Amino acid sequence: MLEPNKSESLSTAWKVHIQNWQTTEQSQSAYCKSHNLNYHCFIYWRRKLAGPTKSKTKSVQPSAFFSVQSGPAIVAEDLSLTL
Repeated sequence: MLEPNKSESLSTAWKVHIQNWQTTEQSQSAYCKSHNLNYHCFIYWRRKLAGPTKSKTKSVQPSAFFSVQSGPAIVAEDLSLTL
C-alpha cells in the first residue's frame, strides 16, 4: 500500500495532467503519447478523481412478476415451429 504522502503526490500529479489535457484539443490517447504517460493509468485516475458516477449511486428497482392472460388460440395450418 502507498504511503499517504506518496498517494497524495500521485493524486496531485494526475490531477494536473487531467486539467492540462482538458485545456488541449488532443484526444486522451494523443495527450498520453505526447507526455509519455500510460493511457490506462490516465483513464484510471481520470475516473477516480471524477468521483462517483450516477450509475453507481442509482438505486436498483426490484424485479416483479406480472400476470399474463392468454387470448383465444389461433390456428394456422401453414405455420410450423421446430425446436
